[in-house]
Amino acid sequence: MARSRLASCSSCKGFVPASAALCPSCRAPQETSALARLRLGVLGGALGGGALAFTLMACYGCPPGQCGGPPREPDNGLGDGGANETAPIPMPEPPVTKDGG
Repeated sequence: MARSRLASCSSCKGFVPASAALCPSCRAPQETSALARLRLGVLGGALGGGALAFTLMACYGCPPGQCGGPPREPDNGLGDGGANETAPIPMPEPPVTKDGG
């Protein structure tokens, strides 16, 4: 378990965890340092940005040719990015019967 630094309460002089907003003894509000708020803001921004990037990648995928997959086919001239290109649909083989027919 990680050790946390203890600060002194300005009201009762008791020990207060550095991250606490209130003194556990007298419930007096504690001042938070600007550095702690900045650190929390940077961490929140990094996590939020990463979550946004992950969500967009899951919805829209990687840019063409940058994720190890094959590059996209060239445009077919219809203005849809080649989306209307149709691939042949494989047909299943007919079942084989005992009488050969």
